[in-house]
Amino acid sequence: MQTPILIVDHKPAAHMLLQMVLERAGYQVHVARTAREALSVIQQKKPALALIEYRLQGMDGAELCVRLNAHASTRYLPLILTSDNYDGQRASRWLPVQAYLPKPVSPKDMLKVIKRVLEPVRA
Repeated sequence: MQTPILIVDHKPAAHMLLQMVLERAGYQVHVARTAREALSVIQQKKPALALIEYRLQGMDGAELCVRLNAHASTRYLPLILTSDNYDGQRASRWLPVQAYLPKPVSPKDMLKVIKRVLEPVRA
């Protein structure tokens, strides 16, 4: 069974590239273009991890991360923040995210970070 991953990004070129890399690596990929759409996809598809762009239209990625962390059903969903600006990098320090990836995202780095985040905690 493929591990489901959600990509939340409003730019088609960005999420298409990430989707292609993840699918080639064997992941099942779901895409949302807005934070509100992401909330719906998360409830329906139950992804194992979400890659969230910091600058989303409407509700931004920071608010989405905070909302997901505030609900019992999504509190333990691993989140990786992506951004092409310093504000996103700085925000990743106080947001409830497990990792930060600068844009443009290196496919090799992204896969390494996803693997690390999804690895079970070793006792």
